[in-house]
Amino acid sequence: MLFDELVLHGWDLAVATGQSLDCPDDVARAAYDATARSAEQAREMGLFGPPVEVPTRASELDRVLALSGRDPRWTP
Repeated sequence: MLFDELVLHGWDLAVATGQSLDCPDDVARAAYDATARSAEQAREMGLFGPPVEVPTRASELDRVLALSGRDPRWTP
């Protein structure tokens, strides 16, 4: 759980400060797998929003962001 939190909140912080998160695909894929195991429970607890639609060819990072209810296209 801590691992996916680092990726998700790393993206939150990067985007909020006008930066991008350089996250290798294998790291994002591992974060996706971890997030997928707890996403429904996180939604029930109000920690995640509903999943966001992303294109089938979306990056691994965009996929995990979308699963957590984050819109990968969001900017401040």
